Amino acid sequence: PSLRLWANVLSISLILIPLGICGGLLFFYLRDELDNRRMISFMNFEQLGHRFDRSLEYLEEFTDDDGELRFKFVPLTLLSKSMNSPKTMAGTLPEGINLSELPASQCDVQNVSNLNYIICPLLLPKSIFQSTALEAGYYWGLWRLPEESLELFANAKPSRIFIVNSKGNLIYQSDSKQPQKDLLHKPLVQEYIRLPLAKEATAPYTESDNEIIGFAMNLRHSNVTFFVESPAAIVFSALWKPSLWVLTALFFGVALLFLMGKFLVATINEQVGELANSFSTFARDR
Repeated sequence: PSLRLWANVLSISLILIPLGICGGLLFFYLRDELDNRRMISFMNFEQLGHRFDRSLEYLEEFTDDDGELRFKFVPLTLLSKSMNSPKTMAGTLPEGINLSELPASQCDVQNVSNLNYIICPLLLPKSIFQSTALEAGYYWGLWRLPEESLELFANAKPSRIFIVNSKGNLIYQSDSKQPQKDLLHKPLVQEYIRLPLAKEATAPYTESDNEIIGFAMNLRHSNVTFFVESPAAIVFSALWKPSLWVLTALFFGVALLFLMGKFLVATINEQVGELANSFSTFARDR
């Protein structure tokens, strides 16, 4: 019975020891790879946010050759940046634009009648713009948000992108089927509106019991927060194939070790039996 017990212990050890070692290695590999995949996903989202932010900077480019002010992208309206209500200096102010509580040093993005506008502070020299003489100083320029900026998100699927300004208004959403109310009433979105992050700060988050991986980023150049949400299964799908190969190899390896162990135990039993018979024969002959 003692020999049979040790044979069983040896068989079980041949299974559990390599299984524990390989399982531990697989666990640490998957943990590191999940962190890497999550970090790569966040970095890609962050680059997308920076590209959108940089696309807004080009709106403010201008030259003032011979005192004539020329913008690379001509603003719809140029307004004086006064302490009271801004005064229209050139162009026409679209109806519905809110000029109260404009950011001091950032661009203000607004959605009016499903059209996106951006109002940016400008430091202009003494010049002439559209036959209007301008004194040197600070002004507001108003543009339509370029379609090229939003086209950056055209190939974002299956990720979902939405942009919210500091006043809690939805500026853009890539998934038009999702109701705006659902997006704006997300607890995290409300938290970012109440307590905005520092400039250029980023933060990852998860939702729906880790089924959704999200990323939030306050843009440096404007008063909007950029949100991206992706299904976790898509982000980590590349890990399933190598994990399946490792588990398959582990299964066959353990099965092979088990068969080898059974063969070894059977061989030891046979040799021990022969040795016992030899001792019995030797004892009778004496």
